[in-house]
Amino acid sequence: TYVSVYVDDTLYKKLVDIVIEDGEFSQEVRTTDIGMDPGIVNLKAWIDCDKAEGEERPTRSPDGVTNVLMLAPWLTASLSTDSIDQEGDFIVSGTAPGLTEVTLLCVPPKGGGGKSLLDKGQKGLSPRKASVSRTDNTFSKKMTVQEDADSGVYYLIVLSCGMDGVWGMTGEEDLETALYQKYHISSLTYGIICTKTQDQVVAILEVLTQTPGSDDLMQKLTLKVGDIDSLTLNPIADVVVGDPLVVNGKTSRKYGPIIWLTVKKPYYEIAPQASIATDNTFSTTFDTTGAQPGTYTVKANDGCGYTTATSVNIIAGAPP
Repeated sequence: TYVSVYVDDTLYKKLVDIVIEDGEFSQEVRTTDIGMDPGIVNLKAWIDCDKAEGEERPTRSPDGVTNVLMLAPWLTASLSTDSIDQEGDFIVSGTAPGLTEVTLLCVPPKGGGGKSLLDKGQKGLSPRKASVSRTDNTFSKKMTVQEDADSGVYYLIVLSCGMDGVWGMTGEEDLETALYQKYHISSLTYGIICTKTQDQVVAILEVLTQTPGSDDLMQKLTLKVGDIDSLTLNPIADVVVGDPLVVNGKTSRKYGPIIWLTVKKPYYEIAPQASIATDNTFSTTFDTTGAQPGTYTVKANDGCGYTTATSVNIIAGAPP
């Protein structure tokens, strides 16, 4: 004796002629393979209906009917601490209804070429996986910071390839294979990934997972490791177009670090500058000649994962 189950009046191959044993039947399927999209899904079952995949349902009344409310998956994530020393333990946890596992990546302060957060002697993103409980849809992963991890801010990226089981619009179930198809990045621990800055790595993952049509999910968390440095910018008064724009700031690093500075607004950017810090301070001057009036974002980056920003108004001068 067999049963066939129609999903919203459509019979899919995996639900044709399921064997009934001792009055019960069971078949495990992926919801995306049988048209069960978010919303209310109607299921009807017929015993020995002698129908093939795609054929219309029987004209007689079904032997069983039920409705299922399908929810779109979502992803939450948090850290057990926001700062930690080398060799310390921390936990990444969260909820991921509708999913079976999540992927965890740790982006070093110096980008893909920085020291791995978890694996001594390696570079890159320390890929890990965490299983999602079928009971309460939660996940939890305890990890240990390796002794030689860089001090600075690591980004903990929690990813899921969604209900369709593939990354972005690549059709690939393996993350590295998907990254190779889209960016020619073949590994998360060596090769091209090691040439990417921290922000570039995050941007690559965002574009891959947030492409229109993708059901992938992504969360970004921040973990401060080791001795934490600071970086600040001093307030800046309004500047008239053509006058010098002087940017000053402080860093907890006393000598040597190069501070990269940008001044930009939508669709316009003044040429970037770099300043070498001395006695915990840095200063540089931007030429505003020909700049468009408006409010600009001034951003400082020390190249080790620390950034800060402020704003400045560049205003038009009085006409001659």
